Amino acid sequence: MTRSEISAFFAPYSAMYIVKFGGMVYASPTRAWVEGPFYDYFKKMLWNAGEDTWAVKWECRDFSRAYACFAQLCNALTPGSPKGIDALAVGEVWFHPDANAVGENHAINAIIGDGDLFFIDPQNGREWKMSVSELESITFLRF
Repeated sequence: MTRSEISAFFAPYSAMYIVKFGGMVYASPTRAWVEGPFYDYFKKMLWNAGEDTWAVKWECRDFSRAYACFAQLCNALTPGSPKGIDALAVGEVWFHPDANAVGENHAINAIIGDGDLFFIDPQNGREWKMSVSELESITFLRF
């Protein structure tokens, strides 16, 4: 998957931000891997570090950054990865949740897998169904 292919998923909502890319060619994880083996690995890594719950110095932005980083690490450690892939299509996204009346950002993870764009809240491992207004409120997106 290329940068252009990833950008196309966000094109209708990207008037207010620029997608930041770290890789050139992206592997696309499966939803089953994201919700199963990877999330188990992610929780274990956080628990081992003693950072498995929200705290003032460890907030949603930190969970989101760690999730994307550990997804990349987990993918890099997986034997048999195709040659020429240098990143995983798991990104960080900051936006204004509909339920947040004060308009503060929330950070979760954007994933392009199984041919679809979906979002995971790394603090609980559950899918976040983004509304159009939430998609339009994105202020930061990095893959």
